[in-house]
Amino acid sequence: MLRISVITVLMIFIAVVPQARVTDLRALENISQQVIGSEDNRICYAEKMSGKDVGEKVNACDTALGSQRGEIRLSGGGNIATQIVVSSNHTLHVISGDYWATTNGVVIRLKDNSNLMCDSWTPTLRESTGRAGVTSPFTIVAPYNGASAD
Repeated sequence: MLRISVITVLMIFIAVVPQARVTDLRALENISQQVIGSEDNRICYAEKMSGKDVGEKVNACDTALGSQRGEIRLSGGGNIATQIVVSSNHTLHVISGDYWATTNGVVIRLKDNSNLMCDSWTPTLRESTGRAGVTSPFTIVAPYNGASAD
């Protein structure tokens, strides 16, 4: 008769479950901890998010805010290698910094009912030095729907 203990089953389960899933769950948990504020005034600080570049960090904030109204605060500057997409009900609030881009196309795309706001004349958003794709890299901000190559 075959006897399998609970510990053996758990050890087999841990060995079989892909580690990527465990990592993904931890990443989602960390993302939700980065959003602060009340339900009608949620704020996510892009520099606190994980990502290889500014674009990935901003997009991680956008994901963390979900469909609820919220603000993505951006400061410090850096390279935008990943195209930024700002979802409906979200505001990308650029506080400070110099941002250069290497995306292949438009740098920032705004969905319906989203906003881009700068605190002053101090922040700089530069056009991309990337290749022309479906959209022109020389366009910094464009609507999500209807953007095309120049």
